[in-house]
Amino acid sequence: MAMTRKGKLSVNSISEMSWESARSILGGALNLKGGSKELKGPCPKCGGTDRFWIRPGHTLPFIFGCRSGCDYSQIIKELSDRGLVANEKLSKETVNKFKLEGPVPYQLHLWALLVLDIVAEEGCEEDDMKTFSKAANVIKRAKRNGVTPMGRDFFWTHAELIEKGLIDDECI
Repeated sequence: MAMTRKGKLSVNSISEMSWESARSILGGALNLKGGSKELKGPCPKCGGTDRFWIRPGHTLPFIFGCRSGCDYSQIIKELSDRGLVANEKLSKETVNKFKLEGPVPYQLHLWALLVLDIVAEEGCEEDDMKTFSKAANVIKRAKRNGVTPMGRDFFWTHAELIEKGLIDDECI
């Protein structure tokens, strides 16, 4: 936060905040614990213990999220209500970068491992290549970004995977 000409505090835009300032401002205000690689603590939206995390990003200065699945816009609104960041709507591109750099949901990682096991057992036909490719990419992301603990209701996540086209409900 910085002072404006009129002496009011200007609140940082979350999309322009550096890792160091996010670590200092958000880490201090939210009582987040950790080191230089990741800070975690109670989620500002749902209040869950050790669910909220912030860490340096690969293509963004920093990324954040809730292991319980709170929406980015809800978290930003809560941080804005507390006067920590500007209330802004992140572009779809920025949200997608957050998701790509964040931990992979447990159930999605489990699905990817199952796909690879099936391919190893039965082989892969031409029409299965798209699914196999998605599974391989999920596993690469999981190795790079980690996997969230199993926290959300399995059936809700299963429905999301069907909606995203990652699971064909007729084959189950």
